[in-house]
Amino acid sequence: MKHLSKNALTIILSITLFACNENEQTLKDQPNVVAEFNGIKYTQNQINNELSKINNSEVLKKFNSHFGINSIRNIEKNTSIFKSLGLSKYLILTEYSYKNSLEKIYITQNFDNTIYQFFKVNLFNDKVFIIKGFTFEVKNNEIQSIRSIENIFLNRNADPDGEWEWCQQEEGDNGSASACSSREYDEFTEDWVGFIAFWSNPQIAILIAAMCSC
Repeated sequence: MKHLSKNALTIILSITLFACNENEQTLKDQPNVVAEFNGIKYTQNQINNELSKINNSEVLKKFNSHFGINSIRNIEKNTSIFKSLGLSKYLILTEYSYKNSLEKIYITQNFDNTIYQFFKVNLFNDKVFIIKGFTFEVKNNEIQSIRSIENIFLNRNADPDGEWEWCQQEEGDNGSASACSSREYDEFTEDWVGFIAFWSNPQIAILIAAMCSC
């Protein structure tokens, strides 16, 4: 739990979920180019190659400074959390943990990369309390819809510790999830490590989108 899972970091997909500002959107019209950093355009293969040069601890430090997350790991099939979240064993499940906290984030993805789910939970007395949940539908390389799924777990949907400051929206976002996502993207990718991490792991886009959908 104290080190970053290599598998969790290298969930490399050829798709780009979404670009968070106009400059990134224009890259879609250029064959093979998915993103730009400091005026240099990069293909997905180039980004994936650069990921192998970055130490896992550097990426984990980025997650910690931006999200407060200090541990990432893939969850094996048929473990109890699959049952607690009502998940199919055929999904890929990644756990994001906070230091000295009962709160965790779980993100699932199916094998054709069209459906992602986000769960913010509190583990209390060996029980899973779901604080917030979303389903993301991805089509044509973009997030098409975001649907809250917390009501599905109404009987367990409680936070025994009270509040959770999960929302990343700021006053300047004016209540706009899109503006929040764009700002979070800019902040996360302002350095090389964040840029490579974002464009090599689609779950970061899901993490940002969920935290801005509030």
